[in-house]
Amino acid sequence: MSGEFERTPEGVVATLTPLEAALLRQFVSELRMLLEAEVGAGDGGGDAEAGAGGGGAEADLFASISEIDQDGPVILPDDPVLARLLPDAYPDDPESAGDFRRFTQDRLVARKYAACGAVLAMLPEQEDGPVRVVLDDDGVRDWLGALNDVRLALATRLGVVQDDEDYWEELPDDDPRGTVHEIYQWLGWVQETLVRSAS
Repeated sequence: MSGEFERTPEGVVATLTPLEAALLRQFVSELRMLLEAEVGAGDGGGDAEAGAGGGGAEADLFASISEIDQDGPVILPDDPVLARLLPDAYPDDPESAGDFRRFTQDRLVARKYAACGAVLAMLPEQEDGPVRVVLDDDGVRDWLGALNDVRLALATRLGVVQDDEDYWEELPDDDPRGTVHEIYQWLGWVQETLVRSAS
């Protein structure tokens, strides 16, 4: 299986096939599009301009949400994916959770958005051959964050739960969820090799 990260004198390195690079670009772009609804709200939005790439991919797995009203109460987003990516800090105390979200959410969204941009900047839109990715410490942090967020988003959309391997193995071959679940598992393996190589 390709896409494995390894520690080298250059840094943490992986070589992706054109298909793997295209899949990563698609899913990270869709995550970035989802976050765009929140970017630029408040003082934290400026940091989200870091990075490049994105756009163009259909956000069929990651539906957009409306912007949170910064003058009103800040509540858990309606979209299940954003609710997973931006959870309540105090699930049993809505008032404290809203206050915490009001003062921290912009910065958190901007950081996630910037990480997506950093990943996309290393994935060319047209792949004529293998894509070699070389990461320094900042790159490792960005890639780990983006990979984790994409996997959380996919798990939420698919309804992945613990110890549900039998369910996915029994899906009909023509069920498109099976293909997406295989991508979800592959992303987990890539993330695991990145953590191991960065340690």
